[in-house]
Amino acid sequence: MSRQNPRSKESYLEKLSGMADSTKQNFKATYESFDKFCQEKYNHTAEEKILEIPQDEDLEYEILQAWVNWLGKNSIIPSTVHTKFSSLRGYFHYRGIKIYKEDIRQEIKLPKIPKEEKYPLRLEEIQKILREANFKKRSLYLTLISSGMRIGEAVQLKKKHFDTSEKQFMIKIPANTTKTLAGRTVFISKEASSAVRPILKKLKDDDLVFAKNYKPHYAVCCEEMTFKRILRNTGLVESYDSSRTNKITMHSFRAYFFTKATRKHGDNYAHKMTGHGGYLMQYDRMTDEEKRAMYLELEPDLIIDSSERQNARITELERNEEKIQELTVKLKEYRKEQEKDKETKKMVDDIAKKYPEETKRIEKNMEKMFDEFSKKLMKKTLSYKI
Repeated sequence: MSRQNPRSKESYLEKLSGMADSTKQNFKATYESFDKFCQEKYNHTAEEKILEIPQDEDLEYEILQAWVNWLGKNSIIPSTVHTKFSSLRGYFHYRGIKIYKEDIRQEIKLPKIPKEEKYPLRLEEIQKILREANFKKRSLYLTLISSGMRIGEAVQLKKKHFDTSEKQFMIKIPANTTKTLAGRTVFISKEASSAVRPILKKLKDDDLVFAKNYKPHYAVCCEEMTFKRILRNTGLVESYDSSRTNKITMHSFRAYFFTKATRKHGDNYAHKMTGHGGYLMQYDRMTDEEKRAMYLELEPDLIIDSSERQNARITELERNEEKIQELTVKLKEYRKEQEKDKETKKMVDDIAKKYPEETKRIEKNMEKMFDEFSKKLMKKTLSYKI
């Protein structure tokens, strides 16, 4: 019996409709690349070549290897080749062409991905970027730096997601806007909150805060283009040797937060706050107040402006001074208790010296009472065993 609704690119996109927007956009770009290759190499569309594959069981490997080689010749970096291959493999599986990991290892030669040491974004570089950015972009970048959220999450934030009741705003990131489809609570620094507040005042609850385009993919692309222009203007354009990728990207802000959070509270906390898996579930059970308390300890390390950093350091020193004062008071109380104990012991020793015979008699009576109690307890214990 033939299918009335055969599987196709359109039905596959429909299947992906519940996935993250980046997944859908990645597949579209991959399919366009594969279709262009098929037309150049075979003078056929991608769909025509896919329909040929079931008739020749080795054809799939021949086509995929040729496509991988074609991507390399067109200067596509190895990591992107792997991403595109994985995306197309998923579509092939949907169309009934199953390619297993062992088949890939044996039949297809994918390029090796060079493992470059990641470039650590420096404070002075962030300050340079913020000086070049306009007010709204500066607000966005401060938000990314102080929260660790993804740019794809930030461009989908609406005014209603912000809780502005405290100096450090709390943001509830909706599950449907995240890469992992898991919502989470984050905070932004007082510095970032001060920058965002004027923007929020002009908006309605359902208005986007940082983006204009309600399609996340296009909003992210727009932000990336603007960020590249800022990097060019500041001269921060150094790239990795193995690729054309700039050493500083918008993801660098997220990595900056992750490093600071890990050093302050450990990597489980950092993974949780940045929306990664693999963290301890104890952070899911924390109240918003407990999360805020931990964030306030981290906040001084996330401040960018020099004067704000000085103010934060002064505040931190004042808090430390208060803690020292509290500890000093407790130490004094402890020493008083020790002195009382010493006085009590001295009093007992004095009585024993003054009344030695009475003291010995009391000690003997106590020993006798203890022995009798021990015997009774032993007899009772043996009776239970019998």
